[in-house]
Parts: sequence; structure tokens; C-alpha cells
Amino acid sequence: MVAEKQCSECKETKPASEFNIRNASKDGLQGRCRQCQLECLQEYAQTEAGKQVHRKSNARYYQTEAGKESRRRGNARYYQSEAGKIAARNQSKRYREKYPERIKAGHAVSTEVAAGRMPHISTQDCERCGDQADHYHHPDYDYPLDVEALCNQCHVDEHNKEMSNGHV
Repeated sequence: MVAEKQCSECKETKPASEFNIRNASKDGLQGRCRQCQLECLQEYAQTEAGKQVHRKSNARYYQTEAGKESRRRGNARYYQSEAGKIAARNQSKRYREKYPERIKAGHAVSTEVAAGRMPHISTQDCERCGDQADHYHHPDYDYPLDVEALCNQCHVDEHNKEMSNGHV
């Protein structure tokens, strides 16, 4: 291995330790020094092609269990921060303003459960699959007490079906 090498980018002669390994080259080192390589990668990351590569890489990573766990930890940290708390409040406020009928229907069910006129969801079985119910689903918000007891998976499936049919 060589002791020194000239960088193909900045043209400075530097110790071999300033270059990354590249087995395909004759001397076993990359042509650019580490500093120039870093600058080149940072410039590329700012281009549209670089951003596209980054998005694809992140999308693949976040599909893995490690990626999902990393995102959960990051979200938990963010929503515990002051900025995250403010963002959550703003998001909640926008949701309440956009969907007042959903909020009203949820309050109607909560009131009925608290008054004992409707069973608590924990005592119900899912009307679709028979598992433990987790949510009361409102098929029509115009009838706030006409609800279905659904487990989490069936509730998600129902909303996904509604979204694919053009309902929000």
C-alpha cells in the first residue's frame, strides 16, 4: 500500500490514511480524499436525484422491524418535547374544527357509557371477528348512537375500505 497519494479532487498530496479503501483500484484506495468525498456526497444529497435515493432508502428501512422501532422511539421523543406537544395540540385542534360531527358523535357515546346506558367497550366482542372489541365505530355520524363494536384490526380495515371507496 502507498504511504501518500494525491487527491483527484483537491489535488493535495495526503497520507494514505486520509483516503477510504477501494479494492477495485490498483493502490486499494479511493481517488478522492475523505474530506473531498464527504463534500461530494453532501452536494449530491442536495440534488433531486440524491433526495430521491435518500427517500427510497428510508422507505425500505422503515419497513423493517428495526426501522419501525426507530420511528416509534423518535416519535415518542418528539411528542414529549415542547415542539411536539404544540404540534399535537395544533393537530388536534385542526381535527376538531374539520370534523365536528365526529367529535360530537364520540362525546355522545362517551356520555351514554358514563351514564350506564351503553356498555363499556371492554365488555364487548368485535361484531366482525368475535375478538375483544377496542372501539365503537360510527358508520354514519348523523346517528351518533348507532355504532358497531370492533376490534382494532377490523376498525382499521373498515376505515381503509371507506377511504378506498372515496369516503373520508
